Amino acid sequence: MSQHYSFDSLIDYRIEIAGHFDMELPEWLDEETVTIAPDSSNVNITILIGTFDQARLIGLLRCLVYLGLPLISVNSVEGEMK
Repeated sequence: MSQHYSFDSLIDYRIEIAGHFDMELPEWLDEETVTIAPDSSNVNITILIGTFDQARLIGLLRCLVYLGLPLISVNSVEGEMK
């Protein structure tokens, strides 16, 4: 079944960033699954898997930029949720 996309659609995303959070995660990330894993070159990456509408996704990406965490990828995913 194809998914209907709109600005307020809740979509599952997998977001990968270089590095890791050196601080406690913001309260609004409590609902998401956060994993820190080394990639093939033993560099730590943080993987965020969560359900976001477009406004929340953009807010999260802005927060990552503000924290100085380089973005590796953002992908919509199906079936990877908790």
